[in-house]
Amino acid sequence: MVKGNPKYNLSPLWTPDEKRISNSLMTKFMSFLKKTSGNNFSDYFSLWKWSVDFPEDFWRLFWSFSGIIGDLNGSEVLKNQDNSTNSNFFPDSRVSFVQNVLRERDRDEAIIFWAENKFRRELGLKEVISQVNSISNYLSSQGVKEGDRVVGYFPNIPEAVIAALATAKLGAIWSSCSVDFGVQGVVDRFRQVSPKILFTCDAYLNDGNFHSLNEKVNEVISFIPSINKVIVSVYNPGNPMEIEKFNEAVYWDDLLVKNFNEKIEWPKFNFNHPLYILFSSGTTGLPKSIVHGAGGSLIEHLKEHQLHCDIHPGDKVIFNTSTGWMMWNWLITCLASKASIVLLDGSLFHPKPRYIFDLIDSEKITFWGTSAKYIEVIEKLKLEPKKTHSLKSLKTIASTGSPLSDESFNYIYNLVKDDVHLTSISGGTDIIGCFVQGNPNLPVWPGEIQVKGLGMDVDIFNESGDSVKEEKGEMVCKNNFPSKPVKFWNDENNKVYHSTYYSKYKNVWHHGDFAEETGKYGIRIFGRSDTTLNPRGIRIGTSEIYRQVQKFDQVIDSIVVAQELNNDVRVVLFVKLIDGLSLESDLKKELKNQIKISTSAYHVPKLIIQAPDIPRTKSGKLSEISVKNAINGKEITNIQSLINPNSLKFFSSIKL
Repeated sequence: MVKGNPKYNLSPLWTPDEKRISNSLMTKFMSFLKKTSGNNFSDYFSLWKWSVDFPEDFWRLFWSFSGIIGDLNGSEVLKNQDNSTNSNFFPDSRVSFVQNVLRERDRDEAIIFWAENKFRRELGLKEVISQVNSISNYLSSQGVKEGDRVVGYFPNIPEAVIAALATAKLGAIWSSCSVDFGVQGVVDRFRQVSPKILFTCDAYLNDGNFHSLNEKVNEVISFIPSINKVIVSVYNPGNPMEIEKFNEAVYWDDLLVKNFNEKIEWPKFNFNHPLYILFSSGTTGLPKSIVHGAGGSLIEHLKEHQLHCDIHPGDKVIFNTSTGWMMWNWLITCLASKASIVLLDGSLFHPKPRYIFDLIDSEKITFWGTSAKYIEVIEKLKLEPKKTHSLKSLKTIASTGSPLSDESFNYIYNLVKDDVHLTSISGGTDIIGCFVQGNPNLPVWPGEIQVKGLGMDVDIFNESGDSVKEEKGEMVCKNNFPSKPVKFWNDENNKVYHSTYYSKYKNVWHHGDFAEETGKYGIRIFGRSDTTLNPRGIRIGTSEIYRQVQKFDQVIDSIVVAQELNNDVRVVLFVKLIDGLSLESDLKKELKNQIKISTSAYHVPKLIIQAPDIPRTKSGKLSEISVKNAINGKEITNIQSLINPNSLKFFSSIKL
């Protein structure tokens, strides 16, 4: 039995067999290190310790192991390591991100696209390369050059991936929003970076219906004068929707060179050259424009995909994402590990909730990524894929977006698949990757993220800034890592960058998660620090309460926040119930009792209130800060980041 807090002394839900361990890329990497550098590690934890103590050796050797194509120049791997915002890796090296992503593989298959269940398209690697070159040549003809910004307002379709890669091939910087963003949300983001070109398509699909995009796109470009051209692709080939109504438009198909046979040039740029601009959720003003580098994104994703997610050449990877969430960028880089990517667009529940499992079986998908909320929903719907599907091909399930509860861990192994690596991962837009994640060689324990990521000196600090184990505190990263932002856009002297991540602890990244390291070196995350509840001075992570509420079938969704009251706070729980149900006193009593007996008296909400809807961001995360501000009479900013902004009217008007 593992020493430590008894509440975590549970049995593992899954333990990899010897065959899986011996075939994993983590094992192969450890063998590679022994052969090339003489480092012989007995377990993952000694490997992790070496990777953070000797980061230059770790990242240089991983560059070699992963086969990054580029010019590894100079002896310096980490420059300015004592400067939190100006340090950078491989300062003299050069890479082409696109060349690495589109590297040759044994199978030509690259991108598979499903428009819900309506139709399927497949693009081989040669076709993708041909289209990337055609589109990049056109961009160049329009004066797009290194450092210019190009944006996309796209559903999750192959043309979005190709447009992003065509942009990166020229050294220009790509940014995208998903089509569920309204006009103001798109303008708030894109206008900050003054793009030259906007990519889009004629329509998007939701719940089985196509909707035209031309009106929204025309309105967007009317607010952003820097955009001088709109490139429009057709969502459903052979059935364009009002394509002639787009202003300043040229058409995707007119730009493609048939039988592209030019010699392909892959211009290389500095390892830290900007690749993407991603946007924060904007809960405290306009969304922050976070600039990520090509080399840092590439090497971090390769590390996560190959070592932590065990993605092999020939694998098929799907992630339930949109073009406005960083997991879309993460998914693109899977191509660099010689895997195929599967894009699913439209509603995840159309034509039926079990459709994702139909797709896993029909496409023989090996890696499925989704959100913790999605797993909770299909659990509430009582889906039992073990009884209805084979899922023979599926090796790994990844969950992110919010903490995955113990119950959801158990649901996966009891009713989805018992022989699968369930890897809960957590990081974010800020680092275009993960701080804590999975390990295919280790057991999976309920409610725990398995390990700290290699090369990431992740720790938990108490309120005094001291490192603690088996105690809740702030999750931090104490060292430099390649996928830190290059900068924020329009941020003079990195002032906003520094205040966002480094103002709380000197030269230590403060991530904003309330977490705990367990006795097994795993991590449990309890929610965001800025929405941590603090009644009578006791810090409580919101996920501890959600875990108990999730057990009630009557509750579809919930959100818990702190109301400021008499120099203290009181905990208020809002619940959305299934249609036709009202929140009666018996259900309130049951909820309070469940929370009390499973957590503590401090966790029990003072008020439980029925709400018509619960606000979530477009990536599926609860918007606790919006509700907290609403009930405390504070300004609510950037409601455009929400998928259901009208839900806030209830919270703004309620009198508590």
